[in-house]
Amino acid sequence: MDDIAGLDANGARRWDSRASEAYHRIRALIYDGSIPPDATLVEARLVRVLEMSRTPVREALHRMEAEGLLEALPRGGYAVVTLSSEDVNDLYQIRAVLEGLAAETAAARSTRVAIAQLEDLYDEMDVAVQRRDDKTLIRLNRQFHRAVAAASGNRHLERMLDDIKGAFERFRTDAVADDERRRTAHAEHQALIEALKARDGARARRVAEEHVHHALSQGTRAADG
Repeated sequence: MDDIAGLDANGARRWDSRASEAYHRIRALIYDGSIPPDATLVEARLVRVLEMSRTPVREALHRMEAEGLLEALPRGGYAVVTLSSEDVNDLYQIRAVLEGLAAETAAARSTRVAIAQLEDLYDEMDVAVQRRDDKTLIRLNRQFHRAVAAASGNRHLERMLDDIKGAFERFRTDAVADDERRRTAHAEHQALIEALKARDGARARRVAEEHVHHALSQGTRAADG
């Protein structure tokens, strides 16, 4: 039987939670390659794979269509939208602005605990850089940038960054950072931490924006989460 939202607030929250779970699980299947780019996403099939009922899966698919990740097919089902190089460039420009705003805001709002967390992540990334461990570096980079966004204290900005970064997940296996970019990106992370510690919002914004622009100009996406 389909899940339906209850008449009370608790029932509505349970339904929202299931729809959110379906959304994130389907998105993960797309981004990690479990769902190939040319595959047709069919609601009934996803219901079986996820072992969930139809309503949350249907809502998740509708949300992905609204966000531009999926497009409805005339014959039924959905296809993953393919991004052009121009689309990717546009997304980088938007991301640079959002990352800059997050960094600038974090410079004013971040706590000692938040900065200590960034320093710990930096230390872990330092080991991954030395070992050329890109898999670990990608994971730590994601955590680092999410921690900066969280330090801004702006949950709306956090959500916007999370959504736009999702599009980049499809490119993770397309490129591997070379030694120069790996070291440069790591130095930029250190510069950002220093700007946050100094409460220098303008410098934090500049470093964060340049970090994104450098990743675009050098054509490297693998280790710049």
